[in-house]
Amino acid sequence: MASKGRTKKGKSYPIGDAHWAKGRRKEVQGSNNGNSKLEEADVIEILRSSEKNVRLAERFGVSQTIISMIKKRKVWAHVSPSV
Repeated sequence: MASKGRTKKGKSYPIGDAHWAKGRRKEVQGSNNGNSKLEEADVIEILRSSEKNVRLAERFGVSQTIISMIKKRKVWAHVSPSV
């Protein structure tokens, strides 16, 4: 009976082992991503601002959802609002 799991070059790894993700490329973060409409300075300004999300979205040319996600630290979490 064959053992469960994946094999590579004679080695057996359990299903879900982190070994399979090891060779993946890191995603480009922040303004280094060519599709980014914001830069780190913009994100810091958004985090510090007390303006409503609607006005910030209009000012920076992004959606209200993106502004909300930035404030909740779901995106651009690598940028810290320096004091």
